[in-house]
Formats: sequence, C-alpha cells, structure tokens
Amino acid sequence: MQRNNQKMFRKVADLQQENELLISSQNELKYIIWKTTPIVQYILALLEQGENKFLRLVHPLSKEESEALIVACNNRFEGKVNQLLTDYPQLSSDDLLLCCFIRMRIPISCISLLMSKEMDTIYKKKLRVKKKVHFDKVGLTLDEFLFQIW
Repeated sequence: MQRNNQKMFRKVADLQQENELLISSQNELKYIIWKTTPIVQYILALLEQGENKFLRLVHPLSKEESEALIVACNNRFEGKVNQLLTDYPQLSSDDLLLCCFIRMRIPISCISLLMSKEMDTIYKKKLRVKKKVHFDKVGLTLDEFLFQIW
C-alpha cells in the first residue's frame, strides 16, 4: 500500500512539473505571437528608437490597426482585455485601446500621436476611464489599476 502511494505521489509530482513546463511554454508562445503581430512590431520598433524619433516617425493608427492591437494585447495578456470589457461594458474601443497602450508602457506623448489626440485629451480620457471602472475612490491611478489586474 505504501509503495503504491509513493508511486502515485511521484506520478503526481511528475505531472505537476510537466504542467508547469507547458504553462511556461504557452506563455512564451503568447509573447512570441504578440511580438510578431505587425502593429505591435511597428510600435515596439519606434519605441526602441527613442521617444524623439518616435514622435517624428509615428502615424495615427487606423481603425484596423487599433482593432489588431486590442486583439494582440488580449491574446498576450490572457484574455484580460475581454475580461475588462465584460466587467465594464461601458468601456469604448478607444478606452480599451488606451488601456492596451498603458499596459504596453507607451508614454503619453506617444499615445497621443497613435490615437491622434492632444496629450491633454489623453489625460482627461484616462480620468474618464478611471471613473467608468469605478475605482476612482480607491486612490489608484489607471496605470496602477491595470497593472494590478493584468
């Protein structure tokens, strides 16, 4: 009986180790897929050149590019964009796009160009999104909130 228990425990331990390896591999694949998405590659390549070059080279995203970025971020961050929309259906696609940019750590100056909006408008939009998700009384910024849930 004790010998069977030892075998079973060993088998469970082996399965847990395999599961951890599979999860790790899955996360790596999600990252690779995300990073090879054309719109993500475009934004990351511009960011690598530095904010000054980014500001000169960037073009506002088209509707299709914005949608592709939201899909890529949803895939990369394990469905968190869809979860955000499910939890807060009042969020617009622009709100979701802003959340994706924030989660990607894109500077506000760059977000304003990608969204074709003034920086002041982006700051106001962040406040409106914060109110839409009802955490404005908690004392967190939108950035902090997104990094907590993502």
